[in-house]
Amino acid sequence: MVVGLMLVMVSSMASMNPEQVHIALTENAGEMRVTFAIVPAATSAVNAVVKCNVTGGTSQSYGATNHTYIDGGFDGTIFEAVITDLEDAKAYTYTPFINGIAGNTFTFVYQPNAESINFIAYGDTGVKNSQPTAKFASDMAIAGKIDLIVNVGDTSYADDYPAATNAKYFDQHFNEIERYAARAPFMTCPGNHEDQFKFAGYLNRLKMPVMAGSGELSRFYYSFNYGPVHFLVYSSEHTFAEGTEQYEFIQKDLAAASTPAARAKQPWIVMWTHHPMYCSDLVTWEDRCLDNAAQYRGQIEKMMVAANVDLHLSGHNHQYERSFPVNGCNSNYTADCQVDKNYNEPKKTVYIVTGAGGNMEGADPTWVAQSKVPFRAAHDEGLHTGIGRVFVNKTMLKWDFVYTGSRDIPHLNQSDYTDAGKVVDSFTITKSPMV
Repeated sequence: MVVGLMLVMVSSMASMNPEQVHIALTENAGEMRVTFAIVPAATSAVNAVVKCNVTGGTSQSYGATNHTYIDGGFDGTIFEAVITDLEDAKAYTYTPFINGIAGNTFTFVYQPNAESINFIAYGDTGVKNSQPTAKFASDMAIAGKIDLIVNVGDTSYADDYPAATNAKYFDQHFNEIERYAARAPFMTCPGNHEDQFKFAGYLNRLKMPVMAGSGELSRFYYSFNYGPVHFLVYSSEHTFAEGTEQYEFIQKDLAAASTPAARAKQPWIVMWTHHPMYCSDLVTWEDRCLDNAAQYRGQIEKMMVAANVDLHLSGHNHQYERSFPVNGCNSNYTADCQVDKNYNEPKKTVYIVTGAGGNMEGADPTWVAQSKVPFRAAHDEGLHTGIGRVFVNKTMLKWDFVYTGSRDIPHLNQSDYTDAGKVVDSFTITKSPMV
């Protein structure tokens, strides 16, 4: 069976080899979107499909739609095929084809109703200094140790290169992450480095779930359930002040996800975006960690407290930092902070900045004195690259921050893996079973 066959024009000079493969959940149950590309762009008729089967079973073909864009000098064609009728807890093997030429073959496990899942969380990852992170994540994915990927924004850092030709850095980045982003749903949000050309690179290459009833910002926020977790994703690059489209979405989504019936199915609520709500990086203290963070808290923290959100993830700062369960801090953290150092059923949110994926701008190495930040539980004083590694079931969420490589050297391609796998921060939140 061929589903949704689409023809596109391809130039005689173009490569027929599918590249830049990554997958993502859609807004519909039982689906997985496969995105891939060819470079240069297509100009004559071509047949693009994804062939997929339950591992060991009969293969089906799913036709791919296509599109392109020109910003940043992009000269390629992007294809999207949606695999449908997926069954829970089954492994699927798939291969993208263009004119009968096969790309790489990958396997993923679709398990939205799993009792437990493993996911990784990271952000601020470019085409320089990111090799250790890509290698570490790829090794985990190939070994079947990643069920989901949480990317908190700033993908490729293409905008740090000359605008007329910088789309090629998106190409390079998506080829680098293919080894893991093609094996587990790659779920993301926009960061400030994606806003060039009105987010053209993000919108054309990273289609996330689109929520029913959403408005003009529909491509920038969404939520989904996976395993025992309800994930809520929003854009800090767009307003979420009271009364706005994103505010209304967050308010309704948290209210629905925090009912007893919803919590019995998904006991955990994890939110993520790009800009932090709590942080203490000295380099960005005045604007990001005081002014901006306080503004964000003022807009949605009360809703998060009411919903008992468990974990909030962000990036933007090129480092790692974790809070104690906290809420209520005033604009400069000098008063009103409600800090709980007990991780057994805390009634407050743990905030994590996980922006150490590695990029050409380097890591942020300096920190505000501990006495000025009562919420801070852990941080990395070095210049390492790293990711969050999470195991979560119905009653516990275990977080490790793991070095993926040695010290992040600004403006140089970094390939030192000597510290890969070293756990430098770990905590576990526990809660009673909900029935």
